[in-house]
Amino acid sequence: MKFATLMFWIVAVLGLLWNMLTGLNFVVQGDPEFVATMPEPYRAVVESRPLWATAAFGLAAFGGFAASVMMLLRRSEASLLFFITAIASLVVALPILGMPGAMSVITGPVFSAILAAGLGAYCRKVIG
Repeated sequence: MKFATLMFWIVAVLGLLWNMLTGLNFVVQGDPEFVATMPEPYRAVVESRPLWATAAFGLAAFGGFAASVMMLLRRSEASLLFFITAIASLVVALPILGMPGAMSVITGPVFSAILAAGLGAYCRKVIG
């Protein structure tokens, strides 16, 4: 990609902001006082989430941030990292499926997976 369009910069910066907020979400969920203030369905997910799902959440959060930075630097590896992030986001959703109130909670990881896959496809198209 020789010339980045205005649309590229808008998409890249919005992706970076989304992934920064996802990273912040991951960090604050490690604070028991913050978790205690969450609505019951969300608190139940955080408190019962297995270690492998927490690791996938960290990978999705910080992998998405890294992919966004790589996108801003116009690195072709960003698309692969976005696709890995999308898979990690879906893994985060797995233990939520059988929980009460799952539909209100599961939308976050599923939306993140769709967004990461979309950013990955956009990177592949625009950056190569």
